[in-house]
Amino acid sequence: MNIDQVFKEAGDKSIALVRDGAIFYLVLNRPENVFDFDTIAAINACLDEVEKSTGAACLVTIGSGDKVFSTGFNLKFWATGVIPQFQSIVLIQEMFDRMLTIGVPTLCVMNGMTIAGGLLFALMHDFRIMKDDPKCFTCLSEINVGLSLTPAFGAMVKYQLDPQASRLMMFGGRFGPQDSLKLRVADSKNGLRRWHQRLLIGQPLRT
Repeated sequence: MNIDQVFKEAGDKSIALVRDGAIFYLVLNRPENVFDFDTIAAINACLDEVEKSTGAACLVTIGSGDKVFSTGFNLKFWATGVIPQFQSIVLIQEMFDRMLTIGVPTLCVMNGMTIAGGLLFALMHDFRIMKDDPKCFTCLSEINVGLSLTPAFGAMVKYQLDPQASRLMMFGGRFGPQDSLKLRVADSKNGLRRWHQRLLIGQPLRT
């Protein structure tokens, strides 16, 4: 199954899980792939299905668009009150923990802008590849709009990245594919099919 077939199989679902043999595709299928209660619940349901599976498997998360992977939290939803903000942060931290500890190798395909909570979500995967396009960038943008990371989010960044990279990211830097690769925010700019094979047969994964 090629990636166009995966997107076709995902249909018009906001979040879809498509299986191709041992490969599970978690497809983010909204314009900016923002996180709110519905999105988080749908991703959790997909993770349930992966966890129920048996045999060799890997999970590949990808956005269906070519400009945006994810821009993080749904700020329009947040604007409805403090309680939705608090609840969504708690729920997404729980979902991030599931992604970080799920019992199959995980790969995030950052095929567009990956910012704020979208980047945090990407960092919860074991490995990340990034579209080699100057319009594609990573940015932990909270500080740029007067927000700060929760202690849990900050710890996640420090756990997944080395000290220099986590410092640069948490201070709101914006990094294209090459710089993201140098900082190991991205592991590769290689093709997706090659990574499928390496995830499933256990070859060394860092390039």
